[in-house]
Amino acid sequence: ATYPLHVQSDNDVRTATFQNTDTAVGSANWILSLRFSADADATNGIFLAFEDSGGPIGSVSCATTSSVSFNTTSDYRLKSDVVDLADAVDTVGQLRPIYFRFTRDPAETVLGGFLAHEVAEVVDGVVVGEKDAMRPPVDAVLDDDGNELEPAKPETIAPQMMDATKLVPLLTAAIQELTARVAALEAAA
Repeated sequence: ATYPLHVQSDNDVRTATFQNTDTAVGSANWILSLRFSADADATNGIFLAFEDSGGPIGSVSCATTSSVSFNTTSDYRLKSDVVDLADAVDTVGQLRPIYFRFTRDPAETVLGGFLAHEVAEVVDGVVVGEKDAMRPPVDAVLDDDGNELEPAKPETIAPQMMDATKLVPLLTAAIQELTARVAALEAAA
């Protein structure tokens, strides 16, 4: 297929980077805008599609004229060895919900969440990355005359990340288990 813009890379670096160098970033700063400009109702339009050589794996689409959906494949035809979640209450009981502040947040906003490495010990497939991983330092990029094009970067944290939405099936199963327990207690009373 022919596209108005096609960028391709065959190495292990980013294919493209979009960068805003404003030193006072605020709500007026956008890195990327994806727009269906000729249609006031883009419902079901796909703004971002994620796929590999095996086919689609997810998307960001227009859910309504005022909202988006973050989608990952869930079609039964793409799944095997399907079994019901069991012992969900016990698994949820092993999770440690916390309040915290991000160290780089100057507003010191208090948030609720989890520590990724703790979740990884309890639930598979929710956390990406390794505990305590670091990105190596990067040398400065110079042009042929020795002028610095990009500054050197020190060693930095390679943070673990998690997709909390992947906890929803576990939480749903835990609620179902608790609901069944309550119903049994009410029936016995």
